[in-house]
Amino acid sequence: MRRALAAALILIAQGAAPALAEDADMAEATALAEIEACTLEDVGYETPETLWDCHSGAFSVCMVEADTSYGKMSRCYRLETRRIETLIERQITRLKIERRKNYRSLDPTRQTDSFGTLLDADQAAWESFRQSEVAFIRLSFNNLEADASAMTLTRKRYLRLRMIGYYYRLPEGLP
Repeated sequence: MRRALAAALILIAQGAAPALAEDADMAEATALAEIEACTLEDVGYETPETLWDCHSGAFSVCMVEADTSYGKMSRCYRLETRRIETLIERQITRLKIERRKNYRSLDPTRQTDSFGTLLDADQAAWESFRQSEVAFIRLSFNNLEADASAMTLTRKRYLRLRMIGYYYRLPEGLP
């Protein structure tokens, strides 16, 4: 009897797992789209500091559910940071593609473009800076402050990359 019940539960779980994974992927895609849409609306000649309110609805819901639990709030910050990191990776890829197109159209005889290499080096330096900054805050204060700072630093980086992309698309932008 127990084996039959266990087998039935396994089959139910296997059937439900793809549906649950699909729902989770859809929720994550929606959260990423919310952040990206917010920055698309507001990125312009203004400074990125005007975009501090760009976060996903999932982050807001998570923070409300966390209430006063430091552990849960810290988890919310880490999830939102991971989402923004995904957007950073996408933006870097977009910048490299856009730069490659513009670079070839300006001077088709040149074969190398160091922009991608420089962007990768800049990203690595930024990640190192963020790690050391967060480690310092974690030692000086607490995990919640460190996770909140990591999200803030990551958001700043994403907004700077969005501004770079914005200026590359302008007719008077950088070649």
